[in-house]
Amino acid sequence: MYLKRGRVVEVSTQHLVINATADVMINSPQVTITGHTQISNGLNVDAGTSSDCATFTGTIKTTVDVIADGKSLVHHVHGNVTTGASQTGQPV
Repeated sequence: MYLKRGRVVEVSTQHLVINATADVMINSPQVTITGHTQISNGLNVDAGTSSDCATFTGTIKTTVDVIADGKSLVHHVHGNVTTGASQTGQPV
């Protein structure tokens, strides 16, 4: 572990494991992860009172359903459906 000028702490190693018996908290206005990131056992995003939200610049893929405002992407139905070239109504 090295403490560099400009108050930078840098750790260089092949594998890094952090074991905490309760939790790990990072207090920072910005966190950047440059490699592939795998999260096991769930993910919660809380924007608090700000208007911030989760923003994705790439494709989102899932092997299960996506639910937004109580509407299932896989199992939702549409009302006022007319056969032909007509558009369907909003999901119900």
